[in-house]
Amino acid sequence: MDLMRLIRPMDFERRRVSSWNRTGANKDHVILQPKQVCTLGDLTGPGIVKHLWFTARSDDYHYLQRMRLRFTWNDEPTPGVDVPFGAFFCCGFDRVCDVETPAIAVRRSRCGNQDNPDPGRGGFNSFFPMPFHRRARLEFVNGCEERTMLFYYVDWEQHEQLPADMMTFRATFREETTAPAGDKDDKRVNLTGKENYAILDVPQGAGTYVGCNMSVESEPGRAGKWYEGDDMIFVDGRAWPPRLHGTGTEDFFCHAWGAHRPISSAQFGISHYERKITDEDRFFDGRFTLYRLHLSDPVPFMQSILVTIEHGHANDAQADYSSVAYWYSRPAG
Repeated sequence: MDLMRLIRPMDFERRRVSSWNRTGANKDHVILQPKQVCTLGDLTGPGIVKHLWFTARSDDYHYLQRMRLRFTWNDEPTPGVDVPFGAFFCCGFDRVCDVETPAIAVRRSRCGNQDNPDPGRGGFNSFFPMPFHRRARLEFVNGCEERTMLFYYVDWEQHEQLPADMMTFRATFREETTAPAGDKDDKRVNLTGKENYAILDVPQGAGTYVGCNMSVESEPGRAGKWYEGDDMIFVDGRAWPPRLHGTGTEDFFCHAWGAHRPISSAQFGISHYERKITDEDRFFDGRFTLYRLHLSDPVPFMQSILVTIEHGHANDAQADYSSVAYWYSRPAG
């Protein structure tokens, strides 16, 4: 954080839209009916969204994955962000998790227990800068089967002008139940990466990849060990080997010898850690959400990028994967 920035003149207006009660009463929220879309802000640029804050309450147990964030920049034909709410904030498997990073921060405030398995509530914050030159339309989609109580802030800067080359924020969600790429064989090799789980695939364009979170569910009886999968990032169409090749899934997420406890730090962590779901669980079975942000080591690309990870050694593992990639795209042309 650049504190010296505070003593320099600033030539923007700080603005905010929020769910404050326009009557002056204390009910500072909106009520969304099932499937209702709420426009958080329809902003006229140039501007930069600097901070988002949410908290929500719903009787739908799956509210974290059924609610969505949908952000459209500069009237583009498709949203730059269209991601399940919990997944965007590194909260997998219908549980509010504590997350502490400069870009994503979640504070769990209420949660269930063994007698009341509530997914929990909390304060959800994003500090990713999100520039836009003409217009930003930020929407919250209540995909729940129940009505939702939503509180929110959108803090943004109104500028007279932004640099023409300022990049656009993107968040890309993917999910897949992987299957072994062949018979189990410890001598199998992977020298193409073609069967890897793809976290981000931008076949044409320029930008910067700045991180991801990934949720994995492994069950007894399924083939392979998911944590043995190497990360492989292919940049600008380079042929094998990839420009960035790692040594294992837990290594890519800055851990070692497996995933062993929940932890949150500035650029990596395990936000969801759930073990012993059945009596037959192996030590790597369970539900895990891991994140890795590249805030100090971003990955720029000029032509294309393909961010992948093996599902087990040489893709021999069957597991349920989902992920969110955080990245910025450069203006076309």
